[in-house]
Amino acid sequence: MGVDTTLLYIDEDGTLSPEDLTRDSLYNTRLYPGLPPTPISNPGLKTLEAALRPVDSPYWFFIAEPEAGRIIYAKTLDEHERNVAKYLK
Repeated sequence: MGVDTTLLYIDEDGTLSPEDLTRDSLYNTRLYPGLPPTPISNPGLKTLEAALRPVDSPYWFFIAEPEAGRIIYAKTLDEHERNVAKYLK
């Protein structure tokens, strides 16, 4: 599974729709595995330090719930898929 936020680099209005997830673009990491063709971020020092020393966590998945403006985490793919169905559909 890819990182959908890379599609924001080609989306005109800055939002993602279900149709965007099937767009034929090298920024669509669902269709084209690996890194996109250009940098998509410029991490700061705190981000680099966190990558070097990550906090131990059971959470592997997340979604952003647009209505409440919060992040919802999941430990398993099944839990993540339930969150997507509940909050994003």
